[in-house]
Amino acid sequence: FGDLVELIVTSDKPISIDNEHVIAWDANLDYDIKVASGMFGFTSGEGLVNHFTGDGKVLIQTRNLHSLAEALQPFIVEKNSNS
Repeated sequence: FGDLVELIVTSDKPISIDNEHVIAWDANLDYDIKVASGMFGFTSGEGLVNHFTGDGKVLIQTRNLHSLAEALQPFIVEKNSNS
């Protein structure tokens, strides 16, 4: 869902990416999963971020599964328990 984008990580330019957008990364990269902005982001809409260091590539998607679910919600017909 969305486009794939390749990002380059270098030892002098580490990056942090929203966990819901990360698809894959080079095995030689080091990474930590951290809480975004010091809070678990229930109010900000953010949650976890992946912080990558080293030299290599990261593939991300421009959209995330949560966005897809929200976009589809108006079209989902819920069953009535009386039917």
